[in-house]
Amino acid sequence: MDELAKVENDPFAVGTNSGTVHLIDVFTSQIYRDISVQASPIKCLEWGGVYSLVTAGFNHSLSASQIVRNEIFITDIRTGLARRIRPEVDESPISILRVSYYHCYLALAFQREPLEIWDLKGLRLLRRMSRSCPLIVDMAWSNKHHSIKQTESTQQSVYRENLVLLDAENRIYHITLRGLHVRDGKMVNTQWKSASAQICAMAWKDDMLAVGDVEGSLVVWDLGKRQSRQVRDISHSRVHRMLFSRLAGDHTMAVLHSREVTLWDTEAMSRIQTIRSDSTRLFLDADLCGLSPLVLSNDNQLRFVVSNSKNIGISEKEWPVLYKNEENEKENDMKLEKMRRRMRGEHFEADLLDICIDRIWENTQENEKNQLAPNLQMFWRNEEFRLRESRVISIASKSDESVIDRRLVEQGVVLGGLAKDRVIDRLIVSPDLRYSSIKAALLVSSQNDEKSKSLIKLIATNLIASDLIEDGVELLFLVGAGNDACKYLQSQKMWMKSIVYAKMGLSDPSEIESKWIQHSGRIESLISTSNPSRCCQIQFSRCC
Repeated sequence: MDELAKVENDPFAVGTNSGTVHLIDVFTSQIYRDISVQASPIKCLEWGGVYSLVTAGFNHSLSASQIVRNEIFITDIRTGLARRIRPEVDESPISILRVSYYHCYLALAFQREPLEIWDLKGLRLLRRMSRSCPLIVDMAWSNKHHSIKQTESTQQSVYRENLVLLDAENRIYHITLRGLHVRDGKMVNTQWKSASAQICAMAWKDDMLAVGDVEGSLVVWDLGKRQSRQVRDISHSRVHRMLFSRLAGDHTMAVLHSREVTLWDTEAMSRIQTIRSDSTRLFLDADLCGLSPLVLSNDNQLRFVVSNSKNIGISEKEWPVLYKNEENEKENDMKLEKMRRRMRGEHFEADLLDICIDRIWENTQENEKNQLAPNLQMFWRNEEFRLRESRVISIASKSDESVIDRRLVEQGVVLGGLAKDRVIDRLIVSPDLRYSSIKAALLVSSQNDEKSKSLIKLIATNLIASDLIEDGVELLFLVGAGNDACKYLQSQKMWMKSIVYAKMGLSDPSEIESKWIQHSGRIESLISTSNPSRCCQIQFSRCC
């Protein structure tokens, strides 16, 4: 495995030497899809949108020449369709790939070639820097200093984004892009001179610009306050990568070294956590899921480190710890709590035991204190599941967004009750007058007579047959045919959505769950008969 990438509300992606991308759910420790993207090893990987992955790599030639043919693709993860971004030519290997905040621009750096900036939406080259420009060591797009404007003549969106570049002489340049125009880079005055240790990595979030050097020193500039803070890492090892947390307003930073990953509070420039490897493995890449590190190592392992402990090596604390409060254990005469111990490395067994205890305690008072963890929400009891979803939809309906998300309306209709009332209230005041008004009128109208129900079912069936599945499903739930809607979803291989909607909108989702179990069992028997299965967890959740 080579590269690791993440976009908000979507899975993590891991690129491999075979040119395949694994899509991973870190909370369940499962690879749920493999996509064959390119013939060469994946050296660079970033998300280019909600459903798009941008990958790059090259194959080394058999000769001693340092000339290669780079492969750069953008792939739709829904269909697996990969499109080549630029033609193959004999050139220097690609070294860095960065996608801008709005996913409009793509910056490409090479080992011995000038920087290129591409229009990612139109897949066209906007600017190739002259050969007199310095070679790029690292670069970062801003997530704050950007804007969108509508042109009066064509009513098209014009994006403005900012890119900072770092060269081998410790010089930093700032480039502004607006629409299809790329301005010449301007040098940024910094405290680091060419005589200092070489800067080799950088990260940019809001007004925080951070850099690290080959000796492990870190500097964070607050561009708004025009202040800088510096610390020399005690490891004295080269900084390979730096990245900020994606949580809004949070400036926790992860720093990747060859044998450790450190988390820093950049406000106080204090170390929060250290994850160390042993002498047998090297760290290749790192990312953050919230404030929890993910570390990719050369033993083909991706480790999700969830721990509040400070400065503890990964070899000691890389596994989840499963425990219960001792007072609850003493009060419980069932003695089942004694099965808990630290469970090291066994994610599946830990989750399975949680589900088992939750179902055994289902009708006891103690169960009120032992809600399943959020990553096991799929196995919550239906009443709790509906209550949680109703709260989420109600809060989301009060969002400041001008136009209500159609998926939110769909979920409100499926859930019904208060959630449905909240999305109707939001539709009434939405500026998207035509769609919102008609949808609100439909949702508040009566569909109780059989003629109306039959007609709506026919319309829903036609929509589903025309590949407008979501609209058809919404109409079926509107007239009380949610069971049929879930079956349609399963027929389209949308298994997870069928279960979520069954738990949200059906009084008895057992038939839908049974079909899910049968499907999971068939799939897992084809993949492997020796690995722990999601099917087993589902069976336990139903007390089977």
